Amino acid sequence: MAGMKRKPAAAAEQLSVFAELAALPEPIHEPAPDTMRQIVSLRMPDALLERVEEVARGRGVSPSSLMRALIAAGLDTLSADGDIGAEWTEATRSFVVDVPKLEIGGLLKASARIALANVPRQVFSANPAQAIGAATEIEAGAIELTVRDLGGIDVGVAQYARTQNVSREAARKTLVESIRSNAPTAATNNPDAGTAAEALARFIETPGTTLTLKLTPRAKVPAMQFLQLLQTDPLIALSQFRIEVSTAL
Repeated sequence: MAGMKRKPAAAAEQLSVFAELAALPEPIHEPAPDTMRQIVSLRMPDALLERVEEVARGRGVSPSSLMRALIAAGLDTLSADGDIGAEWTEATRSFVVDVPKLEIGGLLKASARIALANVPRQVFSANPAQAIGAATEIEAGAIELTVRDLGGIDVGVAQYARTQNVSREAARKTLVESIRSNAPTAATNNPDAGTAAEALARFIETPGTTLTLKLTPRAKVPAMQFLQLLQTDPLIALSQFRIEVSTAL
């Protein structure tokens, strides 16, 4: 039985008050005998900005610097809205995270689906040691991501142009040429990477484009090892997947 789902609530706040975070309500759900299902509607930008601040601090950038950059690029108001669904099926030991909608006003609209295989019940154990041990059995599955540019690319290009003291046209051209020039190197680890790089270049080159990405494991890919490798050597990590990328207006 699917868990109860509340309608997502849109939120809009001035960047100057993004530090005021609100607690998210607990989701309501009812697990079936062989299926654990949790549908959660997230109120943003609170949850989103918590993650942004965490990443920013990890890279030595203050959240206020990020906010100033967005304001300098002409974005002084940010609203976001999204849903997240998660389902574990014991019979197939599969776990799927579904994000049917994530919209950040003025920047992008996205959807994603992440599948995991061989997920044992012990992963949900209240015993940390048992849960961590069981997590080593999890395998990465197909990953699908769709992103539609609503102005985020222009914001990024404008900020890059400002830091390099060049025009927006020159900044966009530099970014696109950089991606294309690095494509052959990426393709040495994964032939699909060259095609993916070209699609990314087109995505940046043409505002308002929709980028669709699909990753399919070539063989069994231990999820924890994949995540670790993704941080240290992304190209090698992605070489374990077939990559399909396309763009459309």
